[in-house]
Amino acid sequence: MNTDDPTAAENPPAPEPLSSKATRLQECSAHYVRENPVGAVLGALAVGMVIGWLLPHHRERSWTERYLTDPAGQAKRWLSSAVGQASEGLHDCTERTGELAHDAAAAVGKGLRKFRFW
Repeated sequence: MNTDDPTAAENPPAPEPLSSKATRLQECSAHYVRENPVGAVLGALAVGMVIGWLLPHHRERSWTERYLTDPAGQAKRWLSSAVGQASEGLHDCTERTGELAHDAAAAVGKGLRKFRFW
């Protein structure tokens, strides 16, 4: 700034228009990319990864998932649970049936010893 000019203190320099700042920024960034292409690509990749990491990862379920896959999975879990419970009950019943058959055979054997046919 020229201190000899008395009007310079009263009238500061006009600010640079926004369009010329944008043009200068574009020129500088184009020059940087031409001089450092690998660094520019890696920087863009890093910025993209950070933005992707910050965005929510929720996606809406498709029609197939909502009306076919999810209900089929629920039915499979329910059926698996029901079969598991039924198999436990069947195992208990077979054990009890075996005990009853053994007791019945023992009772028949005692009854036949009373008759002594042979």
